[in-house]
Parts: sequence; structure tokens; C-alpha cells
Amino acid sequence: MLKQRVVTALILGAMVLLAIFLLPAMLWGVFVAVLVAVAAYEWCQLQGFDRGRTGGFVLAVVALALFLGTAPWLSSGTAGRLAIYLCSVCFWAIVVPLWLWFKPDLSRSLLPYAVGLILFVPTSLALLELRQAHPVLLVLAILGVCVADIGAFFVGRAYGRRKLAPEISPGKSWEGFFGGVLGVVLFFLLVSAFWIPELSAKMSYFGVACFALVFALASVEGDLFESLVKRKAGVKDSGSLLPGHGGVLDRVDSMLSTLPLAGVLLASWQYF
Repeated sequence: MLKQRVVTALILGAMVLLAIFLLPAMLWGVFVAVLVAVAAYEWCQLQGFDRGRTGGFVLAVVALALFLGTAPWLSSGTAGRLAIYLCSVCFWAIVVPLWLWFKPDLSRSLLPYAVGLILFVPTSLALLELRQAHPVLLVLAILGVCVADIGAFFVGRAYGRRKLAPEISPGKSWEGFFGGVLGVVLFFLLVSAFWIPELSAKMSYFGVACFALVFALASVEGDLFESLVKRKAGVKDSGSLLPGHGGVLDRVDSMLSTLPLAGVLLASWQYF
């Protein structure tokens, strides 16, 4: 199982890197649209949507994401884009912790539509804007999520004893959680010290460490949130498209909560 996961991750990582660095802007937009469409489709399946509602929701998400990503009045670094990212940040900072604590069943209400838009639209915008600003910025944001996952997996596997959220994701431990957080903080500090010194010059190393800490916490939160949604739906994976990993939503769950954070940092840097 681990070997299959590693092989799939390497192939997927190579495809994403090639797309980020080689595709022209229009084709990158198509790539993002397809990625978001598949993730949104899997979200609809988890919510029990019928075919008509699924098709309508996926089209709405893709259309809104591409419109906001290309709208001239939302040019790079404007207050409008910052507001979109902040809506996502507020959702993850306020709503999701309550959701994880109370574990409500919202599948029969209109909330899955609103939550789906908050999940996918700001993330789509971040995928487009970070790559437009500089492909390396998007790669670093994605690598930050990968570092959190890898650190949590191996530290948890070696030293995990205390369960982090047994009712939501029994495999996660507090030891793995701290391993992932520490890995992300060290990763961003090393990046700011040796790769992009402008980060530490602009924010200071303390500011970079604080951002990395929030980034790591958001990554864990995204993972737990999707785990709760799957548990409510009674399934192990969001799909079966990626061998050893499940569905696309299983792979991008933490990016839904972290890429908008990177978008906030970029938009704030450009706006202020």
C-alpha cells in the first residue's frame, strides 16, 4: 500500500510540476478547471446530490472560479481578491472548528452548496494567482502541504500513541500532528533563509514562523474536515481515481484550507 501511494504521488507530483512550469496561462486555467471540477464532483457525491444538482454545482463552481480568476476588476493584489481569500480564512478559522466539535449533519440543507463554493472558489483563485505571480510561489505552497503530510505520517507511525481525533480520523496522533507542524515551520524558515530571503526581510523570521504555524494548523484542519465529511457519508475515500490515495478531494483537502492563506499573504504583500 505504501509503495503504491509513493508511486502515485511521484507521478502526480511530476504532472503537477510540469503543468505549473510549462503550460501557458490559458492551458493552466483549463488544468485548474478540470482539477476543481473533479474535486467538486466528489464533494457532491459525498453530499448525496443527484445527477442534476451535481452537474449544476460543478458548472457553477468552475464558471465562478474562472470568472473571478480573469475578471479585470479583480486585478492582482486588489482589495477584492483579498476579501475573497479572507472569506475562506474566516470559514476555516471560525466555522470549521465548530463543525469539527459539534459534528452536525448538514447534508439535507442548502449549506453544502455554500460550503462547496467557499471550499473551491478561493482555492481556484489562489492556484491561478500564485502561479501568475511566480510558479515557485505555488510550488512552495504545495510543498508546504506535502511536508505537513509527510512529517505527520512518519512521526505518527514511529511515535504515535495519543489519538488526535479518534471519532473523526482514528489514524492521526498528537505526535504526528506536532511532527507535521515542526516540519512545516522548519521548511518555511529554510526557504526564507536560503531560497526567498525577501520573505524574512519583509516579515522577519518570527513572522515567517508564525505564518508557517498557521499554515500547518490549517493543513491539519483541512484534512480533518474532509475526514469528517467522509465519515458522515459512510465512505473511506472521496473517490477511486488515484490508486493508493482515493479521490482528488482526498489529495487536495489540505490545500483547500492552506492555498487561500498563501493567497492572503500574496495579496497583502501586493496591496499594502
